[in-house]
Amino acid sequence: MVSANVCNKCGNKIITGVRKYQGRYYCAHCYDQIMEEAQRFEDEKQKLVLFIKDLFVIQECPEIVLYAIEKALREGKKLSGIKGTLLYYYNIQGNAPDNISYIGTVIQREYANAAKYFEETKRIKAANEAIDINVPPVVVRIHPGDQKRKKMKYRMEDL
Repeated sequence: MVSANVCNKCGNKIITGVRKYQGRYYCAHCYDQIMEEAQRFEDEKQKLVLFIKDLFVIQECPEIVLYAIEKALREGKKLSGIKGTLLYYYNIQGNAPDNISYIGTVIQREYANAAKYFEETKRIKAANEAIDINVPPVVVRIHPGDQKRKKMKYRMEDL
């Protein structure tokens, strides 16, 4: 069992400034890092909710949408993956965002397809960047001695 004077993240002894977060004890440095991560997560979640509001042209997000997001997060999906799934399904595939109650089903069914699509586009982009399209021009020189001029002979009958 970890006592209150040992940080749960880095394992160092805490001399002063024991901070408690979600039932665990942290030093001041690790606590600040954890709080920054939590703030970034909440900001990303708010951006996802704003994206959904803009996509479906609504003022407030229904509880069913928030529940679908929480369920997807519990299953190990990431917020950026959920946003990418919605972007893929509605914007790239061209499906109409008419019924917001299907958002949970869309996330469940299309998450893997969206991941494959974005991995493929990332792979193609990397391959395109690896190719050097700026090929230096090749100069071909022809020496006058290489070609012999033949004098054309015409016969009067052929003219």
